Amino acid sequence: MNLILLAFSVVFILAELFFLKEFKKRKNKNAVKSAVVSIVFSACVYAACDLFDLAMPDTAYILVVITLFSDSYFGHYRRLYYKSKKYDRVQHVIGSFSFAIFFYFLLSNLFEYGGSGLFRAFYILLLGVFWGTIYEIIEFVSDLKNERKMQRGLKDTDMDMVSDVIGSLSAAVISYFVFLQYTV
Repeated sequence: MNLILLAFSVVFILAELFFLKEFKKRKNKNAVKSAVVSIVFSACVYAACDLFDLAMPDTAYILVVITLFSDSYFGHYRRLYYKSKKYDRVQHVIGSFSFAIFFYFLLSNLFEYGGSGLFRAFYILLLGVFWGTIYEIIEFVSDLKNERKMQRGLKDTDMDMVSDVIGSLSAAVISYFVFLQYTV
């Protein structure tokens, strides 16, 4: 990865460390966990791409970092998760979009992809829906353990899943026309 991406990553991690400090002051355990996961995830991905020379478009990594930043800054720091039900839906769309594309390129380093662009776009759709489902399971397990609930009932979970499908479908369509031009 290049120096611009390294600078982008360092700025992101510094911002997350600031948010982490603020979340600790506010005693918001969910936000603290989220910031820690964001820092560790982004640092590990950057290091893995650099150390193992993984092929991934910078755009795929940047999309995920923007998603993580919007979760911390808008969702927790600006408290939009608590002020607006719509923000959670938007974040699910953005997250499933970003992670579907990201995991497509990450996994392409482990598996040889074949087939038409349409088939690979369908694969991206399935990756996004899969990771959205995994996230809902993580929210469910977290809610079993914590007082502050991430899910607000079945309707909330259903709307999150619909949002995940919308984001994943968007990733598949856009990838078909833009991202699948990369050969990794």
